[in-house]
Amino acid sequence: MHGFNSSWSYLQELCTRYDIVVIQEHWLMDCQLHYLNGISSDFCVYSKSPMTASGENGTLRGRPYGGIAVMWGRCLSEYILSYDCDDDCHVVSVKMLLGSQMLLLFGCYFPS
Repeated sequence: MHGFNSSWSYLQELCTRYDIVVIQEHWLMDCQLHYLNGISSDFCVYSKSPMTASGENGTLRGRPYGGIAVMWGRCLSEYILSYDCDDDCHVVSVKMLLGSQMLLLFGCYFPS
């Protein structure tokens, strides 16, 4: 995304075209992750920010960085079994049950 503020309208457009959207580089802090919930009322969101430690003292130093999320249409919610993210916020996963088949989706962020 190169930042939520510069890309939220494009994200809204993606939500009209696709049922699952994986996001990286949203640059949001933990207290701002709720902004992703406001993109579309038809989507559920799981997101994580690596900037928690950077903003804990109240002053953010340097430019914002990282962040990963996955959004899925509410119509898929009954098929979503679990979702998680690694501690570094580089990999997000979603486990879906489709009939008798299990589908495991990964979104990976490789910053360098």
